[in-house]
Amino acid sequence: MIFRFTLVVVAILLANLTEWTNAVALDATCSATSDCTPTYSECTGATGAQTCKCATGYNKQGADCKADLGSTCTLTTDCDTTTHPNSECTGTSGSKTCTCKSGYTKQGTACKANLGSACTTTTDCDTVTTTDAVCDLNAASKICAVGFDGNCSGDKSTKCPTSATCVSNKCACSTGYIATTTKLCSKSGAEGLVKAMSMLIMVTILIAGKMF
Repeated sequence: MIFRFTLVVVAILLANLTEWTNAVALDATCSATSDCTPTYSECTGATGAQTCKCATGYNKQGADCKADLGSTCTLTTDCDTTTHPNSECTGTSGSKTCTCKSGYTKQGTACKANLGSACTTTTDCDTVTTTDAVCDLNAASKICAVGFDGNCSGDKSTKCPTSATCVSNKCACSTGYIATTTKLCSKSGAEGLVKAMSMLIMVTILIAGKMF
């Protein structure tokens, strides 16, 4: 009985040893895809010089293969959120793929922010659907908006950037603000000068009060 138990244990150990031996990381030498450890990786290359690489539609991120937009996934953690920070795994069980999150649209190979969605630069915005889109860097929470002099007709009437309003279907800077080269609105030079002069006068009065 003990002998049979020992044989079973040895068999299990040998099986595990074989599995450990065949555990191959990305870019390491392999002989078959079953050798490759990372999910979504495969053994490719010329015979005798094969290595584990990410399959088509997947990108190497660290030691793993992450799904590109449109590629199969099981969880959002399978998606390449480094290249596409706003991507997620969606769909029905068994046919899920990595897609752009709600509020973002696939443009080419990237997820671009719709009007009202978060951004860090204008290049994050969907300027294909809305050619006048800019990242409103003046907003408390940076979002994509219709830039100065851009078309704000229809449902875009409330999508102008901070300190601008929709006038005759065009985004116009509010009184006291001027358009910048980035199509946003900033305080006008005249108003800034008035504020500076007011501050100077106030300081002068305070100094004069202390002197006399």
